[in-house]
Amino acid sequence: MKTRITYGRLQRLLHELKFVDMPAKPRRKAFEHPSTGLFIVWAVDHLNQTAREADVISTRIHLDRNGLLGAAEFDKHFGGPARQTRREEGRELAANLPHKLAGRHHTDSVDLLREDRSL
Repeated sequence: MKTRITYGRLQRLLHELKFVDMPAKPRRKAFEHPSTGLFIVWAVDHLNQTAREADVISTRIHLDRNGLLGAAEFDKHFGGPARQTRREEGRELAANLPHKLAGRHHTDSVDLLREDRSL
């Protein structure tokens, strides 16, 4: 994510969404959403440290998939869009390929794929 999100800000969001703190090993933060059973764990030393991008994106995806907070609302809450995951990038690429490949030969298709991956 382009903005610097701390684990503390992520924790506040989870608490707003009715997550409860769960017992965890040292240097871990664990949360559970009672009505959905969603469990989120981060490896973190201090809540004021910047969250790893993987933790931000993972939290965003899990909240969205469980219907607790849509991806767009999550992005708005933190002031900018999270970077797409590789899977989302792949889906977007696959969705656009049929249009781009119409009337091309196989070797042209490979070149087109190389162009798209060099974003």
